Amino acid sequence: SQIGDFNAATGKAVQSVEIPAGENRQQMSIEEAIAKLQLRLQQEPDNADGWYMLAKTYMTTQQYPQAASAYKQTIDLVGDDPQLLLRYADALAMTEGGSLTGAAKPVLDKVMKLVPDSPTVLWMAGTAESQQSNFTAALRLWYKLRPMLGEEPEALKQLEQLISEAEGRLTAEQLASLKQDMPEQTATAMPVAASSAEINVNVSIDPAFQDQVSPGDTLFIFAKAVNGPPMPLAAVKQTVASLPLSVTLNDAMAMMPQMKISSFEQVTISAVISKSGQPGARSGDLFVEVSPVSVGTAETVELLINQVKP
Repeated sequence: SQIGDFNAATGKAVQSVEIPAGENRQQMSIEEAIAKLQLRLQQEPDNADGWYMLAKTYMTTQQYPQAASAYKQTIDLVGDDPQLLLRYADALAMTEGGSLTGAAKPVLDKVMKLVPDSPTVLWMAGTAESQQSNFTAALRLWYKLRPMLGEEPEALKQLEQLISEAEGRLTAEQLASLKQDMPEQTATAMPVAASSAEINVNVSIDPAFQDQVSPGDTLFIFAKAVNGPPMPLAAVKQTVASLPLSVTLNDAMAMMPQMKISSFEQVTISAVISKSGQPGARSGDLFVEVSPVSVGTAETVELLINQVKP
């Protein structure tokens, strides 16, 4: 999206137009302001402030090619200032429908080398990677950005949505590998006390479906975060012969040390009878799912397997 006059922590647009000093701001239209700036710059082609003002005005009026050209003129005069380069990259992206993977990409790469820890750079660079379906690379940048937005709740909410969408495009194995590399940045919610982080589950099969399964068919029971990565937080593997079954899901069943039930407030509990013996419901498998379930709830979750995966 357009940055324009952006907040460096969020990358969000702030629409504004600066009118040359001494002019009547109430009476002068944006078009008149642009005309006056253009006239001034014809007379003062080395006026960097004028080119910068013109570029921002063009961005406000969504004249993106003109804005990109004006930002380029400013950069030619003052050098590779990171903030100017970011604005230039944004203008270039807007000329290509918001894509950061075309003309904007080399400019963004240059800024990344200059200020690799800039929140705006991390936001935009992550977006560029996501637009190229490089979701692991995007997540590395956005995980790094996440703790920087502690005082920007709206921006953090938007970022969490981006992270959730990108995580959903990875396999469980890819996400697990990524989380192992960045364990300190994986929390997505306030943790629940580990001592209370357990969920009692009763699993049974609807008698109407009993003739569709065999005693040796594999039964999986999973707990996954409602708002978080697809990797199970707890998993149990049994067979249909064990039904009806009562289990307690807790941190001891975590598939990864940093991905525990106690790290989340709400989970989805599911049970799948897998014909293939592989986790994840496939077409024809029987399953049931209950969501959301509060971690630490005193109530037992009842799972009655009575659905067929289409």
